[in-house]
Amino acid sequence: MKGRRIFSLLALAPLALLTACGNSTPALTLSSNWFANTTASSPSGTYEQLTYEVTFKPASGDYRVEYTTGTYVTTLRDETLDGASVYHLNSVLTIGGKYVYNGTESEPFEDSTKSDVWFMDVNAGLRPIRSVKEWKSASPVNNPSAEHLFNAYHYSLETTYNESLSSATCVLTDLDKETDGATTRTVSLKGKGSLLDNEEILFALRGLDMSSTASFRSVDPQTRSEVGLSIPQAPSSKIETASFTVNGNPLPADTQINVMEVAIGYTSKRPGPTHTAVYAARVSAESNTYRNVLVRYVTPIMNSMGTMTYSLKNAVFTTK
Repeated sequence: MKGRRIFSLLALAPLALLTACGNSTPALTLSSNWFANTTASSPSGTYEQLTYEVTFKPASGDYRVEYTTGTYVTTLRDETLDGASVYHLNSVLTIGGKYVYNGTESEPFEDSTKSDVWFMDVNAGLRPIRSVKEWKSASPVNNPSAEHLFNAYHYSLETTYNESLSSATCVLTDLDKETDGATTRTVSLKGKGSLLDNEEILFALRGLDMSSTASFRSVDPQTRSEVGLSIPQAPSSKIETASFTVNGNPLPADTQINVMEVAIGYTSKRPGPTHTAVYAARVSAESNTYRNVLVRYVTPIMNSMGTMTYSLKNAVFTTK
């Protein structure tokens, strides 16, 4: 394992983002906007499943990756851990593709990522408990040739947090190794403000009021270290036509919904590309029709090889 290269194009999908900002930040103010009644707080009785179509626009060049249309499915439910009702969010991304170099095509491959994360309710700031992620991914090589167009990786990362959120234990495992494939690192969490696991960030942003900037912390899966993250500008509001179904039923033709577009970017001197998340805006506190659902997510993949777009196709909302 050599540095960051083990994390190939989809290793951190859908959120391979951001870099450090100041660690002294106020805690996020969160509401249960994934419920119709946003004043509810208990996870008990929660079930939601969101299905996205994943499309890819490759960058031009002699060496590029071309993905077919993929799927991304998230399932949110409640579970009981140590007598407490908590959230369990499962996410699965699958997409096929091939590499092309000077007109030579690689054999086709299928990339996949699967993650599970358990976390507390909004009264506890969605405090993370544990996450597990496994991915199979084809990664670009530094010096491609007709005989060697990509490297294949199969890894898992398990992150466990102590109750006080003063430390996290990360176990990275090379699943292609029969023995000695795991390395363990303990991360000291010394920053202030809200802490979110990487695998819950896109979900947790649904809980914001979307009226201002926001900062929080996480454990970077690449470096397995604490980082500060931010939404540097207040989200912008717009109206767009809804193109997804709800509980399998198409919305009436030309249904217009208010959405909030969140630009998520690096805060370093080299900011790099911006990630864009588009959420349905909250309708009302006690009748939140579209549950602040993530409608669309646009992310540049690593190595500047193109842009991936996640578009919501069907939402099975919780009855709460």
